[in-house]
Amino acid sequence: MPLPILALAGLGAVTAFFQSVFKSAIEFFFTKAFKRLVYFGVFVTAIFLAINVLYGKLSGYLSAVLAGMPPEIQMLGYILPANTGECIGAVIGFEVAALVYTFAMKTINIKMAAVN
Repeated sequence: MPLPILALAGLGAVTAFFQSVFKSAIEFFFTKAFKRLVYFGVFVTAIFLAINVLYGKLSGYLSAVLAGMPPEIQMLGYILPANTGECIGAVIGFEVAALVYTFAMKTINIKMAAVN
């Protein structure tokens, strides 16, 4: 008869162990990982908004410049493909991503130099 009582006592310890593991995993994901995800989403949204504003300004300036030019040069607007603004925005977006990567790598190198 003592065997089932010991088995039940062990089952309680196993469930307590799994509860503590799940609790710490949930706390980790909702404090650190979720916070990083929110920061990343805000960062991507800010870059997307900046690129769209820049595209709007560039296309406005380009149309204003082409409207004030002589008719021979205005044909340049007809020669350019329809997605020129999107291409310029993509190039600027990649440049911003490269700049962010460069700054992140410099920050990591500075932190590593401080540790050493």
